[in-house]
Amino acid sequence: MVLTEDYNAASPAFRREIAAMLRRIWPDCGGEDEVHDARFRAQSFYCRMDGVLAGYVAVLRQDIVRDGVPFRLAGLSCVATAPEFRRRGVGRRLVSAASCWMAEQSELDFGIFTCHPALVPFYCGAGGWEVAPDVVLVGNSEPDALSSSTLGVAVLMRLFSAGAWACEAQLRHGVINLGFPPGRFL
Repeated sequence: MVLTEDYNAASPAFRREIAAMLRRIWPDCGGEDEVHDARFRAQSFYCRMDGVLAGYVAVLRQDIVRDGVPFRLAGLSCVATAPEFRRRGVGRRLVSAASCWMAEQSELDFGIFTCHPALVPFYCGAGGWEVAPDVVLVGNSEPDALSSSTLGVAVLMRLFSAGAWACEAQLRHGVINLGFPPGRFL
């Protein structure tokens, strides 16, 4: 069963548990117990098996302005399944639940994030995501900002609101600046 809660309201013990699991999967991700910056209003989705945190994904939210039009976007982050629970559908259930949650949030205009190209079929199948081949996602406006074009990742997108659909041509082409702090990316 997939559970969800506001990361910012989660207990310090749960936050440490998330950080510990993610460090097992990505040892280079740092030693901090705070995985998500509070300003991104992360919504946590997780699954426990045998009392252990088996998988985790967060939805990060950010307000941006694109060509003078304000949008509220969200993206998947920290999608992970503990090694001992892989191949049991944990990741698929988490991505599906998080993607459905995003689509149900009336304040969100669209969802966007990046992934390794080999994972595109997984995200398309689990969450209804589509590749946005003409979009370049950048972390911020700094010259050395992280960018989908230099990282060799695929950009995935879903439009949710009527406003986003009205701006579909604008959103599905060109550069989208996330306005994130240096070193942060989706």
